[in-house]
Amino acid sequence: MFKRKWFEIVDDAPRGGRWLRRWDLAASIEKDSAFTAGPLVGLVDGKIFVRDVRRGQWSAHERDQQIVQAAKEDGRRVEIWLPQDPGQAGKSQRPHYAQLLHGYDLHFDRETAKKELRAEPYASQAEAGNVYLVRGDWNRAFLDEHEAFPAGRVKDQVDAMSGAYLALIGFIEDPPAGGFLFQHDAERSRARRVETTATAQRPEKDEDDGEPPPSGGIVFRR
Repeated sequence: MFKRKWFEIVDDAPRGGRWLRRWDLAASIEKDSAFTAGPLVGLVDGKIFVRDVRRGQWSAHERDQQIVQAAKEDGRRVEIWLPQDPGQAGKSQRPHYAQLLHGYDLHFDRETAKKELRAEPYASQAEAGNVYLVRGDWNRAFLDEHEAFPAGRVKDQVDAMSGAYLALIGFIEDPPAGGFLFQHDAERSRARRVETTATAQRPEKDEDDGEPPPSGGIVFRR
């Protein structure tokens, strides 16, 4: 799904733009377990830059320490995005990380679509030559994982990058009709649903309960 040659390695990323660190979470120190991965991704003048990737096979406690440490080093202008698991487990994650990350711009997004579907918009940008990696020791593992996706054993960096790109361009996952939707379109859709629900719940007026017009006079009925 990805080719190594699509990614250009640069010495540094430009200033400005919008930056976020998007995490894909795991919680195991076993050798064959999944990794926690958190790329720092920016959208600058329409181009996508990956400044670095925090990655490791950490216990839940060490993972949370790494997330907090990265937030301190990135600064409060960098958004933090975390995946929210479906069901009750996801609901308990939100207050946990909200307490850990007081004062930071923290966001959650639900992952319900298949990994390949989530990766498609990001893969299109990579194929177009629009994704740049700042030179670092993490480059090789990053590119190896992308080349092996989706058949490879580990997918954590691709998952995190897919979520980062969707967050940067304002997509949300799992709208009522399925798939992806721009954030502002989703808000309009929610507003229409609220208005429709309110109208449906509004009690019907009895035909004999007509109120006089504001200026007085006679109310004609059909």
